[in-house]
Amino acid sequence: MNRFLSYLLVTALSLSVSACAGGDFDGHAPVLGDGDIGDDTGDNNNSDEVVLYDNVVIGDEDPCLVGVEFEEDREDLTFVFTCSPEGRGYDPGAVVVGSHNGGYLRRLETVTIVDQTIFAETSFASLDEVIYQGSMSETLELEFEERNLLNFGGTFLHSGDIGPTNLMVTLPQAHFDIDPKLVIDGHWAWGSMESFDIDMGIDLDMALSVSVRSTNGLRKTGKKDLWTHNWPFAFAIGPVPVAGVVEFKLSAGYSLDAPGQVTVTAGMDADVSAHTRKSWRPETGWNPEDGWNDSSDGSLNFTGPDLDVATRAKVRGYARFDTTVKFYGTVGPRFRAEAGAQVTAEPSCDGIEYDASADMSGQGAITLSILNRFNPSKTFLKITFTADLVEGTIPWPLDLSNFCDPNTIMCGETVTGDTREGTGFLSGYSCNIGSYAAPEIVYQWKATKSGPVTLELVDPDPTSVNHDLMVIRGFPSLAVANCETWGLNSVEFEAEAGATYYLVVDGYDNDSGGFQAQLSCDEADNPFSLDDPSNPF
Repeated sequence: MNRFLSYLLVTALSLSVSACAGGDFDGHAPVLGDGDIGDDTGDNNNSDEVVLYDNVVIGDEDPCLVGVEFEEDREDLTFVFTCSPEGRGYDPGAVVVGSHNGGYLRRLETVTIVDQTIFAETSFASLDEVIYQGSMSETLELEFEERNLLNFGGTFLHSGDIGPTNLMVTLPQAHFDIDPKLVIDGHWAWGSMESFDIDMGIDLDMALSVSVRSTNGLRKTGKKDLWTHNWPFAFAIGPVPVAGVVEFKLSAGYSLDAPGQVTVTAGMDADVSAHTRKSWRPETGWNPEDGWNDSSDGSLNFTGPDLDVATRAKVRGYARFDTTVKFYGTVGPRFRAEAGAQVTAEPSCDGIEYDASADMSGQGAITLSILNRFNPSKTFLKITFTADLVEGTIPWPLDLSNFCDPNTIMCGETVTGDTREGTGFLSGYSCNIGSYAAPEIVYQWKATKSGPVTLELVDPDPTSVNHDLMVIRGFPSLAVANCETWGLNSVEFEAEAGATYYLVVDGYDNDSGGFQAQLSCDEADNPFSLDDPSNPF
């Protein structure tokens, strides 16, 4: 079947909405002239007029149509009239467009009329199937009731127990001043889209800090939605209503990886602008013309950190901004920006060495199917800001430099030592109350398999030299004398494969002298070499 054009001058369109019996409304776009598709006279290429296909039904201009109902997918439409819908153009194959309930643009596949109601099954349609010739130029700028300034300081992202660990994650500071923007320009001529230009992005001024406190070892991630806002919009391309919504969502999240207790507060402040400007042409596809490209500028700074850790740890907190533009319920341009701060801590001989940084990344995507069903999606605007790295060291409570090149011991080995030649750094232990101001000797041992382990003194004589034995797991615990267990002349403990243990021989009540000690355990097939001791960290 041949398709004819219906012409309409934007400034001349005026339909009465007072009549209800049908009158002059035939369901199709009003006609100016009767030129055929492909007419090369040039009259139809006037950029000041909009030309529609003749099977287009504009619901907003039907004086009898009082409502349109549909689900989010818009596959089934229900049209409610105050007069008979017979002969009003809602026939299979027609393309219907309107602004009711956030807008619809669909092709009718089946139509069932019951009294003054039409029940229609539909399929996807694009503006390319509505507009033969015309132009659009619109700027969408969001203005929220909150004047774009959002404050979520004091929000809890998590509070409660996870197994034996109590985890609390809060946002001490969370201020956001957001200004998203979308500018779109499109032109159709001779039945197809001739050009499309877009400028999309976000201007953001924010201050964020995240506090994470975990009482035990934990690996955990979490995210919480802070705020959502739907901003409806509508404009017209000649008589064609274009309706949709800008969906905006702000969320915050965190990640934690630490084998022990950790408290970290870190943050960032940013004042950035990120935009992508792109053009589409049928001959070349997407091209960045002069001045139409990705751009980003601004400042990003790390704030903090405040640390209370005695182990390795990695903590990150972030805020994420998602903006999605939907035309007639169909996803169009999208933009995501994420800004965050992270702290990494590693134990060393000098203490806990940490580095901290802040970053922001952004990405935009353009989907044009609602404008032209054959134009593919395209992802643009991959930008990244990074703040200057902040480094520092939290010193150990004790000078443990001698333990960075420790004595080692192997399963089945007997060692000979003398605490009078020891360090004297450890004067007390968490697992044993007593006086240990005397010098001590420390041996490092790394378990190659899990199982029971015994350290015992050979032929001890406590009345001559009173030595006690302590077991400490990990260098950070050694730094604070946090021991697993202890014994008088021998001590037994359950080792975990891969863990590093420090076995301490210390004189009680200022005693010191010679000793022999033996380590009894089951070594794996490939034990660590004495010539290449394991890294204590």
